[in-house]
Amino acid sequence: MSDNIIVVCCGCKRLKLSAYTWVTIDVPDSNRISHDTCPECIQRLYPEVAEEVLKKLREREQYKNSVKETLQWKEARTPLNPKEAEKEKAQAEKRDQRA
Repeated sequence: MSDNIIVVCCGCKRLKLSAYTWVTIDVPDSNRISHDTCPECIQRLYPEVAEEVLKKLREREQYKNSVKETLQWKEARTPLNPKEAEKEKAQAEKRDQRA
């Protein structure tokens, strides 16, 4: 989630703070709003597939967290020259976008 984009649930209009943190607040009109569906609305709107969808979302979030931890460990352990660091960062961002 980009820092410049406000993500709101298309079902209940709650604001997304992280993968599983949604809060109820008044969201101002903005051209920087994107939509997603919170876990509660997935269960309410799509009960027949909710369990499978939420499982996949949890797996994707766990994968992204493990990649971040691995990259942080590598950065702490391996001094990289600036070109290598930029290349690894770009590869990690591409993996995050695909996940």
